[in-house]
Amino acid sequence: ITKASLVDEYLYHYRMIEGSATHKTIYKPEKFEECKALLAYELDAIKNNQYLTDKEKKNLTLTQTAKLWWEVVCHECLYNPNYKKQLNYYRKNGGVKNPISFGFLFYLKKEKYSFKRVAMFLLIKLKWWGLFKKFIKK
Repeated sequence: ITKASLVDEYLYHYRMIEGSATHKTIYKPEKFEECKALLAYELDAIKNNQYLTDKEKKNLTLTQTAKLWWEVVCHECLYNPNYKKQLNYYRKNGGVKNPISFGFLFYLKKEKYSFKRVAMFLLIKLKWWGLFKKFIKK
């Protein structure tokens, strides 16, 4: 494989059954640290991939870091009643710089991500946690 690419489409389908072991709605305070550890592994793999150009490495690094923020923001908004305080703490003290810039948002649009997805990343950039929470509940 000499090229990596991102797609903004669902490539799988599964049923959600209330009360099942895989659908428990529990808050995991360690979620941010778990995502950070996975991100470090992914970023190391990107950095050491000899087949990617510097531009591809930069875009993948930004995208993977943005996905960390997406995952953590979704988790906090859905399961933590003090999500605003916790997200602001992660943002200031978490050790992972939020990569979501206006340039990144234009990149997502260029890569044909849906308008809703780009708008939700914008809400993360602007730290509008409450509005983001309303979007994910729909």
